[in-house]
Amino acid sequence: MRAARFRPRRSLAVALSIAWLGAGCGGPSDEPRPPPNLVLVSIDTLRADHLGTYGYPWPTTPAIDRLARDGVLFRTFVSHSPSTLPAHASLLTSLLPHHHSASVPKGLMVSPRVPTLAEVLREAGYATASFNGGIQLDASFGLDRGFDTYESSRSAEDRPETLVGPETKLSHAVRRGMEWIESVDGPFFVFLHSYEIHHPYTPDPRWLDVFESDYRGLVPDSVSVQLLKQINRGARPVTWADIRHIAATYDAELRSSDRALRDLVAFLKERSLWDDTIVVLVSDHGEEFAERKSVGWHSHTLFDELLLVPAVVKFPTSAHAGRIVREQVRGIDLAPTLLAALELEAPPQFSGRDLGPLVAGQPASDLPAVGRRDKKSDPDSLGIRTGRWKLHNEQLFDLARDPRETVNVAAQLPHVVEELSTRHREIVEARAPAATVGTDTPAEVIEQLRALGYVD
Repeated sequence: MRAARFRPRRSLAVALSIAWLGAGCGGPSDEPRPPPNLVLVSIDTLRADHLGTYGYPWPTTPAIDRLARDGVLFRTFVSHSPSTLPAHASLLTSLLPHHHSASVPKGLMVSPRVPTLAEVLREAGYATASFNGGIQLDASFGLDRGFDTYESSRSAEDRPETLVGPETKLSHAVRRGMEWIESVDGPFFVFLHSYEIHHPYTPDPRWLDVFESDYRGLVPDSVSVQLLKQINRGARPVTWADIRHIAATYDAELRSSDRALRDLVAFLKERSLWDDTIVVLVSDHGEEFAERKSVGWHSHTLFDELLLVPAVVKFPTSAHAGRIVREQVRGIDLAPTLLAALELEAPPQFSGRDLGPLVAGQPASDLPAVGRRDKKSDPDSLGIRTGRWKLHNEQLFDLARDPRETVNVAAQLPHVVEELSTRHREIVEARAPAATVGTDTPAEVIEQLRALGYVD
């Protein structure tokens, strides 16, 4: 089912300086600019606090840091799920997991009744393509709708749990994306995604050496999923040095992904596309490194190490370069914001808000973020985060005083629990869930999901 046709609010040939974006461009221009392109890069499993621009002390992301200086950095960008499919579905449909219905353990795809960002852009005349890591983004889950080309990579090895090999790295998606850009005329939207930093961690030694040179423990430099499972069930005791080593292998793979982003930026500049392209760096969820009980794992909690992800948007002509938005924003706000910057109307089904006024410095009301784990049955799925409070799994945290979520204050503040519970219920019940549709997922994808621990 194709989405309804959405018309531009005004001609895309009109310079963006007449929109809110122009507030950072130095005033109106006499020359109309072409319709802006859009490049959306998602580095799967990337927690925000492992990036230099978010304060990380190790040199993991020099290219992303430069992108942030050219763009807008969203300091508190909250994902709606600690799992790949529902989180990406929220990014691309501007709907909560409660409403778009996509779920891996339940075997449900994004409802065909839900319009996607790609569908809106294709109907507006954009060429569209995605080069991604598949598995939870396999076309059978419905996120391929709206893409003229939808290509998912596969592991270069026979074992599905490896997620390693040249085709699983961000550099592969970037290379395929650049080749595709060279082949199209007119405005384009390309969505690039990679599981490179997702477990297992198999870093290039040259990058691991950047973050670690004196580790003498027993954890190997390639950290398998099986080893992580042993550690997390207590069958393989580890020290803090071991945990730091595992985090270093993650950081090394992030540095490799960052190098791929550097190459993408260089390509856009060499092809004179940089000023006329929106470039977005985002992630779906983070990773846990012993903040609770697990190492190198995700999907099982709604704590901030899994829900706070990076979000950087470089607008055309680097409008608002260097701006930092400190207010809390949500994954569902990304698609409406990008469409507004492209001078296109968002579908009425989208739930998020255009963050353009916030980027331009206008005050905005609190944007509460609602999250949910992707489980077959999850009675403790109530999760809501505001700028001050976090309520999930019957625990309340005062983020102003306790940003690491270590002290449960629910018993002392029952009125806050009730207020947030009511707010959560109102948000979820504000719209009906999309009609659920089962997937026809290929057997090899199901085997990969099983090997990675996502399905039984």
